[in-house]
Amino acid sequence: MRSLPYFIWIAIFGAKTKIRGDAWSGSEMILSGTAAALGSVKATVNLASGYAALGQLEQSRVLMVSALKRHQSADIYYNYGVLFLAQNDGPRAERDFQRCLSLKSDHPLCLLNLGVLYERKNELENAASFYKKCSHTSCRCRFNIGRIEFQQGNYNRSLENLFLAKHDHHLKMEFEQKYSSSERASYFSLLAFNFFKVKKLEQARKWVKLALAENPFHETSIRLNKYL
Repeated sequence: MRSLPYFIWIAIFGAKTKIRGDAWSGSEMILSGTAAALGSVKATVNLASGYAALGQLEQSRVLMVSALKRHQSADIYYNYGVLFLAQNDGPRAERDFQRCLSLKSDHPLCLLNLGVLYERKNELENAASFYKKCSHTSCRCRFNIGRIEFQQGNYNRSLENLFLAKHDHHLKMEFEQKYSSSERASYFSLLAFNFFKVKKLEQARKWVKLALAENPFHETSIRLNKYL
């Protein structure tokens, strides 16, 4: 099965959930029958999302076009944007994410992915502005703000956002349940680098140790550990 970046899995399913090919074939028949028999927009979008997860992007696109002809909604435009994102077509992904926001201005996954798009273009201020709009509901948005603050040399503000990402009671569950070991290692490593930059070496050692406990092969943590 074709592998998609984590944030695209999030975009499609709302969690890092993969579909086994044999299990999907049965679901495909059920959804196809439902979509055909009932003309269900939701079933069509679900089927399109399943095709996208399997890397069958053209089949997904055709179904999404069919759904849009019957009903325009924020979620449909959002999923259409995800298709373009999977094809590395940033301009069209941005267009459909903006269409999504025109219908639902606080769509959290759309805001997250627009931030990702602007960050790819190195437009960090624009990226941060979208992350901030969903930072109260998304641990990942808060983490991304911390990463941008670090890149801009704002180490104390970076630490503030990183700790909020992990300890705010609204975001803590997302961190604990949806972050993989590799992602937690990246989080701990960024904390360690921030403490290293502000010359709090004991704290830096603590967090780099936690990063390596999560992922012993985490390259940036290994490099930092050599200086500690």
